[in-house]
Amino acid sequence: MADLAVILGATGGLGTAIVDAFAARGDRVIAVARSRSGVSQLQSRYPGVVSGDTADL
Repeated sequence: MADLAVILGATGGLGTAIVDAFAARGDRVIAVARSRSGVSQLQSRYPGVVSGDTADL
């Protein structure tokens, strides 16, 4: 069964690496970042695996 990971700061260098690692394991990922375009890129890279939204925390 796939786990669900919520990654804050998902479009930064470390955040993207963490998204990559969870997606490679087959987990579902919710990516949260300030950049809508960055979140969209992650969703395009991992269709059906990454969903996300923007937030300024």
